[in-house]
Amino acid sequence: MPTCSRINETMVYNQNSSLNCIDVSTNASDGILISTKWGVNGTDVFQAWILDANGATLMGTTGIFASSYAYYTSECALFDNGDFVIVMGTWTSLNDTENYNVRGFYASSYNFQNSGVQVLNTTIAGVQAYPAVEKRADGGFVVVWQGNGFQGDTQGINARAYSGVSFPGVQAGTNTATVVDETGATGVVQLRLGTQPTGNVVVDLSVSDDTEASIDVAQMTFTTTDWNVPQDVTLTGLDDALDDGDINLSLVATMNAATADAQYAAMGPENFAVLNRDDDALFSVPQPPPFCRDIGLAAANVIVTNVGAPVGSPSVSSSDQNVVADADLSVQQLNATTFAIGISNLQDNAPGTANITLTVSDAYFSYSGVFSVTTLGAVPVITQNGSELTVNPPGVSYQWYLDGAFLPGGTLQSWTATANGTYTVLVVDADGCYSNSADFVYNSTGITSAHREAFRAALLHDALWLNAPQAGALRVLDAAGREVQLARVIAGQQSIALPGLAPGAYTVLLNGEGRRVVRE
Repeated sequence: MPTCSRINETMVYNQNSSLNCIDVSTNASDGILISTKWGVNGTDVFQAWILDANGATLMGTTGIFASSYAYYTSECALFDNGDFVIVMGTWTSLNDTENYNVRGFYASSYNFQNSGVQVLNTTIAGVQAYPAVEKRADGGFVVVWQGNGFQGDTQGINARAYSGVSFPGVQAGTNTATVVDETGATGVVQLRLGTQPTGNVVVDLSVSDDTEASIDVAQMTFTTTDWNVPQDVTLTGLDDALDDGDINLSLVATMNAATADAQYAAMGPENFAVLNRDDDALFSVPQPPPFCRDIGLAAANVIVTNVGAPVGSPSVSSSDQNVVADADLSVQQLNATTFAIGISNLQDNAPGTANITLTVSDAYFSYSGVFSVTTLGAVPVITQNGSELTVNPPGVSYQWYLDGAFLPGGTLQSWTATANGTYTVLVVDADGCYSNSADFVYNSTGITSAHREAFRAALLHDALWLNAPQAGALRVLDAAGREVQLARVIAGQQSIALPGLAPGAYTVLLNGEGRRVVRE
């Protein structure tokens, strides 16, 4: 057999009385209409409730009708727009010459207006009982009931169809809220009258909160001939700088004193729902201190709060691609409100200041916040004067290299070249930033190239890979010249584990010959 899972269970009404009959109807929004009949002859009461799909009350206990006598019937139908109809078989008293009649109660917009209880059957002789009702596609309904052949009526099933019921008043084309937003998006409400007036009906229009929306029409007039022709009102959402969430307000229709129809003139204001979506979010951005290009920025946390829907889908960009390229940026959402931005791989970039923009979005809008970063560590440049090579700008310590090999004694701003080849220098500046110069090719006639191919070294993860031309003692020095590793190596290719090695530049020495390596 098929199985069903319970979604929800709600106590609708706690009544210590005799329930005779109950019916339920739903609509496209899973709204629930419940109609009931309570009591015994002489004390019959018809009541109804409307709940939303989660069991919350949309229309509280509504007393439909009290009758001296009633058959055990209370049928109902709920329309998608909140209109509903309830039918019952009742007898007003033992002296009712029409005996039992089928009566109905029609209401619009969750009982905003209703018809009161009306007799629905045209055949009135004898007993008209056991009614049932169902919705029609045109907004009307059909009622069926039994004539039981008792006391002179014809025995059989009777049916009567009704078109949609109209009530006096200003009506909108939809019962749902008209949605606008703070970007200036618009929405249109179509208004008409529910019934034909006896004279002109003049309606003044306004909004309940003119800081949230504006309208393009302040007044409209309906006549005895065009009362049912919809007239448009355009609402425009207004912006503010507040993260105040979506705001509910109303389009208000008020009868003008010039209204000629007495029934309409006596009506109070009618309100039509409007929603202005908020397009603001609050960013709490960091103010990171300047940092070295070789170190980068591990994480800068940006906190984004949004009174509306949750935000996500982060992206990040830079205002200056020379200082921080978009490819150098990363972003991770840590929780519902916190986004961590990292910056790395800046060794080849210019130092300077860039604005970093974080963009997030919800179901309706994108939001952006900006903060600035400043990178340090000027790019060293080597210049030549004869055989003397000099690096600028000056730093606090230096280490020169030739063809990638460590030059013992090359710890000053200048170096006198005694061999042809490619020179570089690692400079540590006053901010503690490590910066490598661009390659400088020195070529002097009569000087033999000092290019060395046999001894090679490189740091890969937590290991030093090297090709040793011969066995010997291997030393690893940090940028300050401190020895961090001493090992014996054999000739040929091999690797040496260096766990926990801090990022930075290192010099690898083998039998007096050096190579520069960098731990990222």
